[in-house]
Amino acid sequence: MLNNGDAGISFALARYRADGGLDPTFGAGGKLISNPFNQTSSSAAGLALQPDHKIVAAGFTVSPSATPDFALTRYDPNGAIDSSFGNGGKVVTDFGAREQAFGLTLQSDGKIVATGMSSGEHMVNKIVLARYDGGAQFDICHSRRQQWESPSNQLQQAITFSTAALVSHLAERAL
Repeated sequence: MLNNGDAGISFALARYRADGGLDPTFGAGGKLISNPFNQTSSSAAGLALQPDHKIVAAGFTVSPSATPDFALTRYDPNGAIDSSFGNGGKVVTDFGAREQAFGLTLQSDGKIVATGMSSGEHMVNKIVLARYDGGAQFDICHSRRQQWESPSNQLQQAITFSTAALVSHLAERAL
C-alpha cells in the first residue's frame, strides 16, 4: 500500500507492507521525502502504481513564474527517481493559469491520466485533464489540453476526491 502527501515543499510518500508496517526496502525505512522539481513548493496528491511496480506521483510545483503547475514524477520500486520518465524523472504541465493535479490513474494502454483544477482569470475554476504516454510525453494523437468549465463547487470537490479513475474511463472513449 502507498500513501502520499506533502512535507512543506516536497512530495512525501510512504509504502506499507501487507501487515501494516512500513516497507524498509522503500526510501528511508519505508518513507520518502523528495523535491524533484527543486522549487519553493511542491506537493503530491495522487499516486498510481504501474505494472512494473514503478510509482507515479502527481500534484503541483510552483514554477519560476510563481504559479503552481501540474507536476508528475516517477519513482523506481525502491524510491529512487526514475530518470527515464519525462525530463530526468519529472514532467511539469502549465495550462497557463494556477494548476494542481489531484487525481491520477493509468489507462489500460499504459497512458497516464492526471486530473485536477485550474484557476484562471477572475479565479474561475476549471477541471483539467492531461494525458501522457508511458514516458510522460503528451499523448501525440491527442495533444490538446482539455479544459471544461465546472458548473459548481460540488463538482470541483468531486474531482478532488478520487474521480481520476472515472475521468480516465470516460477519456478512453472521448480522446
